[in-house]
Amino acid sequence: MQKNNFNPSDPLYDADIKTILGYQSSGFLLRAMLAVGALEASKWDNRSSALEKHYLQDSQSGIQSYSAAIVELRNHMEFHESPSQIQVLWTTLFVGLFELMHDSTGAGWIKHMVHGTSKAVAATGPEFFQSKPGRSFFAQARVFEACRAIIFNDATFLTGPQWLDFSTQTRDESVPASVSPPDSLNDLLIIVVLCSKLSVRVGHFVREYNQLNPVDATSIAADFAIEGGRLRERLRSWREANSIVSSISLPLDTHGFHNEQISVPSGEALLANAFFSATAIYLSGIFDYNVTLWKGSMVSPPTLNEQDIQAHSCRGKIY
Repeated sequence: MQKNNFNPSDPLYDADIKTILGYQSSGFLLRAMLAVGALEASKWDNRSSALEKHYLQDSQSGIQSYSAAIVELRNHMEFHESPSQIQVLWTTLFVGLFELMHDSTGAGWIKHMVHGTSKAVAATGPEFFQSKPGRSFFAQARVFEACRAIIFNDATFLTGPQWLDFSTQTRDESVPASVSPPDSLNDLLIIVVLCSKLSVRVGHFVREYNQLNPVDATSIAADFAIEGGRLRERLRSWREANSIVSSISLPLDTHGFHNEQISVPSGEALLANAFFSATAIYLSGIFDYNVTLWKGSMVSPPTLNEQDIQAHSCRGKIY
């Protein structure tokens, strides 16, 4: 579970899951966790023919645990009038993660996210996630939901007013800052979902453009360009505020000539930088196509030039 932590600002979430397993009957949740663990083990380096049989057994065990988790979850939902919300939510997230690990197309994962986890979280409401273990779940699920929104250019419940307000309050104050650094990633995820919302609206505008009055179309295009500019400014401000987020200095081995110090980004810094660059390119992409629509708006859209796009694309390789 620690290896599959997708939000470093919540480093102790696996302890919350252990607590759930300790005080509630949760066969389907345990099976979903075992499925992920077994599949992860099956993907370890299996170049040794002597170990190949064990990796195959891990893979088969993962599939069996996954299938059992699905069956038990369905039975639990059907025969329990008040099913455990937190167990159901974690299980849908883990079976979706299993699908993502097992099938690189993401088809199974998106099915579980859209029809399972996302709908369940939206229906539950933010109040449920204000305390443990709900807060830990939301910290993990929110990353997946933000990714789903931008990958599939889709709307997300995270852009609703209540969810945006709640997203600014998700840090667990009981976790010391030395263990969990400031919420640079969580702050960035707010910008990510706002960009996805803008993209959906712009897409609708482009499809309806030919049916609009030219004056109205120009005004709407200008409003979108202005909103995109605000998001670009928020990205810039985030970058300035988090330019050295979660970095540590380690000695660089220079083969005895002299000692130097290099800044080695932490896991959160790597993830946040990847999200930053991806979001910067994504925001530009909203306006890169159908360029003629924005030229008449008299407002410059927040697009990136080729050099900036290449720099963002290479950022992950630099780290």
